[in-house]
Amino acid sequence: MSNVYLQSQGIDNNPIEKMRGIRFNVQFNNAGGIFFLKDVILKYLLQSKMALNYTQQLIVDSLQNRTLICICQALGMISKTITGPYWKAASDKNTPIEMGYMYTRLIDVLDNIVKSPSLLYNNIKLFFGSEKDCHDIQDIFKVDENRNKTYLFISKLCYVIMEKAKKLFSDFLYGGKFYNADDDLKTTARTCPSNNITVERLMGKLDSAIKQSPNSSVGAIETKIAKKGKPLSVQELTTNLRKLIFHRNPFNDPESLLNKEIVHTWEDDNTSEQTCWNGRLLSYQNQEFEVDTIESSYFKS
Repeated sequence: MSNVYLQSQGIDNNPIEKMRGIRFNVQFNNAGGIFFLKDVILKYLLQSKMALNYTQQLIVDSLQNRTLICICQALGMISKTITGPYWKAASDKNTPIEMGYMYTRLIDVLDNIVKSPSLLYNNIKLFFGSEKDCHDIQDIFKVDENRNKTYLFISKLCYVIMEKAKKLFSDFLYGGKFYNADDDLKTTARTCPSNNITVERLMGKLDSAIKQSPNSSVGAIETKIAKKGKPLSVQELTTNLRKLIFHRNPFNDPESLLNKEIVHTWEDDNTSEQTCWNGRLLSYQNQEFEVDTIESSYFKS
């Protein structure tokens, strides 16, 4: 179904986003988009002069299934009210330490929605302030005859998200080791990202590369992706290995690292994106590490 047809139905913007990596919020958003477009899609398919094929008939059956539509509406509402604003806030913060109060607020709001799902219909906001009204797409929040079933899915979904958030962010909540962090801890954590956007960008690049070269091996594609951006710095890797030796063994025993897998991370000067290099320390002789890597086999210690 083309954008031209959507525009002919009075819909200027297609709410369905392209998938990028494994971003769950894109799936939540697209579920809401399906709920928003369900009547238009059904009209398009059912008024077709051609017989529906298997896939088209499956789409029609799914869009006429009240349970699936209620799930789509629940996911769309959660996307607009919870996951979307949270993702934006996480992208604006530099470190997880700065996110502490947001984790607490997230869990509090989810807990209230679990107890009273109707709050999602009443313009509840995840964060205070002059954020854009999450009800800018009114159709996703409309109350219909399936409201009670939608309430059920909202409550169940928010409960799962809340429990997952409690587990992931336990160290940043009240009583956690990073709760109310002091200045030294904030300084130590300043290089820790507050989100996994870098990983998801890499997954998005991987998805795109697989589509462009479906016959290529995953290893070849990963190598191609890894070579983009700032090259691997051998000197920086050497410095990091020395630090690793010191932290692991203050008596400077490099052989204690043998057969250990390492992840070397560096930052691109132009994009500020972090790039990761994976390797294994195979041996240590004559003050040299033998490292299992694509770029080179030896790095001075």
